[in-house]
Amino acid sequence: MNRSITRKASLLGTAVLLASTLAACGGDEAARSSDDPFRVLTFLGLGAPFTELGQAYRAGEQAAADVINADGGVNGRQIEVTAADTACDATKSVAEFQERVVDSGKTPDVLIPGCSGETLALLPQTTQRKILTVNAIGNDEVNDVEKYPYEFNVYPRPTTSIDIIVEHLAEEGYKQIAHTGVNDASGQNFSKTIVEAGKAAGITVDSQLLDPTAVDASPTLLKLQSSDPDALVVSGSFGYAPIFKAISKLGWDLPIVADPNMAATNFVAAVAPDVLSRMQVLAFPAIVQGSDMTKTKAWKTFREAVDKQVGGKKITSPMQQYIQGYNSVLLAAGGYEGADSIDTEKVRRYLESGALPERYAQLIVGPGELGLSESNHAFDYTGDDLIYTSVSAFNDGMLVP
Repeated sequence: MNRSITRKASLLGTAVLLASTLAACGGDEAARSSDDPFRVLTFLGLGAPFTELGQAYRAGEQAAADVINADGGVNGRQIEVTAADTACDATKSVAEFQERVVDSGKTPDVLIPGCSGETLALLPQTTQRKILTVNAIGNDEVNDVEKYPYEFNVYPRPTTSIDIIVEHLAEEGYKQIAHTGVNDASGQNFSKTIVEAGKAAGITVDSQLLDPTAVDASPTLLKLQSSDPDALVVSGSFGYAPIFKAISKLGWDLPIVADPNMAATNFVAAVAPDVLSRMQVLAFPAIVQGSDMTKTKAWKTFREAVDKQVGGKKITSPMQQYIQGYNSVLLAAGGYEGADSIDTEKVRRYLESGALPERYAQLIVGPGELGLSESNHAFDYTGDDLIYTSVSAFNDGMLVP
């Protein structure tokens, strides 16, 4: 039953390198014209180990482009999506940005980076050059409106999902919680935030992160076991397989809660049935089979467009990745059309109004209210926009309760 409810030093070095490279370029916008196509430049991991997620994200972007192009484009401009395989690597993203934007003199209407590390490395320079950047990153660092005024996020802020998780844990009467995930930029952010949120709710959280290269998470879980927790929270989009393998190996029998980042992947393949039966997942309704969201016109339009991208075949990639790419293009295109301008400053101010042109608002597969404002550039998901669900299987890109 459903119920409502990488590595900072290297990133800094990469950002400094990019800043020195582009220092002479200034903050002006490179030549763009309202007669040009609406250019979407997306940086994704398209090869192993990101192939499945990256390809789905890319297909979602193209699905949105096809829907808008069929309806006249963005103020008459047809959307063109160009994808670069950056392997979710900050250094490779810097090199691609140098080649595709700086050297070419072609500024995209929107840049869509797919991973946390590369986004953090690129944002100082997309900000300097006033390039609209849209992402689906679960990292609060990218949502600093004063620091990055042209960055928008179609994903809930980690503080939002963590607050919902902590509220649920408090309602269950838990006082001691363990948390684990991969030790990357997003994992560190989640760890810090859930410890603080737990403290505010009277819950002690012991958070231990796993080295991304680790193949055995047993030592990490043994540390967590020593605190005798009431429940375990597992977070993150990658690297969780060793965690679930170690849970089974150790015979650790306790309730488990998974965050929306994990829910957006095919985590089911990494979890033993007995462990899966003890899990509750905080998920987007759009990826839960049979939810009310899947009965809406917006979802059906989205699904039809994605089916065309995959040639009508059964979907094996997580549906959330398609949705994130889809919403990213819709938000950017809607911002430009609503502002009726190619001036990024005007686009930013329009998006901060919290509105989108009606045809875009009817297409977004997301929260009931976007909640964008001068102080918030991330989709404002609430407890009513996410659901807790048990999961028995993963089928056709969806979680099956």
